[in-house]
Amino acid sequence: MNNHNPLSVLTRNRSSFQATLRLVSLTNLGVSRTRWLLGTHPPELVVECLLRGRLPPHQPPPPVFEVNEMMLEKWRHGLMAQDVDQIMRANQGALVLDAGHDRWPFALDSDPPVLLFVAGDPELLVSGRRVAVVGTRRCSAVGRSVAREIGRTLAQSGVSVVSGLALGIDAAAHQGAGRIATHGGARIGVVASGLDMAYPKRNTALWEEVARTGVLISETPMGERATRWRFPARNRLIAGLSELVVVVESHATGGALITVDEAAIRGIDVAAVPGSVNSPACAGSNELLLDGATPVRNGRDICQMLGLDTPVAGLDKVGQQAMSLEAGTPVPCKPAAPSPVGADAEQTLEQALVSEVAGGPLHLDALVVALDLPVIQLLALVAKLERDGNIVIEGSMIGPAHN
Repeated sequence: MNNHNPLSVLTRNRSSFQATLRLVSLTNLGVSRTRWLLGTHPPELVVECLLRGRLPPHQPPPPVFEVNEMMLEKWRHGLMAQDVDQIMRANQGALVLDAGHDRWPFALDSDPPVLLFVAGDPELLVSGRRVAVVGTRRCSAVGRSVAREIGRTLAQSGVSVVSGLALGIDAAAHQGAGRIATHGGARIGVVASGLDMAYPKRNTALWEEVARTGVLISETPMGERATRWRFPARNRLIAGLSELVVVVESHATGGALITVDEAAIRGIDVAAVPGSVNSPACAGSNELLLDGATPVRNGRDICQMLGLDTPVAGLDKVGQQAMSLEAGTPVPCKPAAPSPVGADAEQTLEQALVSEVAGGPLHLDALVVALDLPVIQLLALVAKLERDGNIVIEGSMIGPAHN
């Protein structure tokens, strides 16, 4: 974390900062209503009035949303329940930006945050080229491979990768970009919880790495867990930071498509990676292509869209094998001799296989590479999981069980 005094960044007045922080900490107020309240009144007055269960005097009517007595009562209770000292202590270590800061990236955005909490280098928010790489948490092995390659190629070309640090496509894109440390491309993570509340926990190390080598941002104060509405809300920030949104894999509904909608509102171009018509993980991204999104196969295609010279793009081992299958090229198999495994290791392999196909059916050969198993051992594992009802087999494709 940056060891900055947030008061020197946000405001010269501690009471104004404290009042603003209290407002953005209210989980039931929301960004639009907070901006509406602060648009005509100082934050101290807003808090004072809400604590009395009323709006500030001469408050203009809300533009598109309703405010009623029940809401005012909820806001009053929320403010009364706050531990103000604890809120201030929790945010002492963060760099906090507002619209007056010279590194504020949302000056032209129609739906900006009120405050932006930053860990890492805020210069990355306003400099260089930035592309969002998003997609489903329940992605396929091929999708992960494509996302890693896109992240790596963009970073090699000096483009910063913007994503939400979720499992699946988001994490894979940032992992790929993290392999390139000397070409100018960086990682920008946009998260829904406080910067000190890593979610999901499995990505804690990635959060810390992005904050250390790139920049991690949130509109949620430190110490606050993400409430449900904050996840779709943060997708507008991902879109607003980017000149292009790339969807690698997306189900028919999901956060990636919300990011696409936010990009459309802002006039930001959208590209999508074509995927299997048999994979639910690709249903949404394929639909985007039908709706006119630009098709891209890899990072090189994206860089060409941006007018950049690019290195030769290359998928990792899983992606190369999977693409060979689609092209009808024979895929070399691993030696047939199975390797013995214990009960714990076998259970781990079973969980890994079920996880690989959770986003949609995969060919046996792709699973050989993804799980690094001999063919005979994989076939035995597949047969057991099918008997147990954990997967289904359709020809040479292995898919998730139909629940």
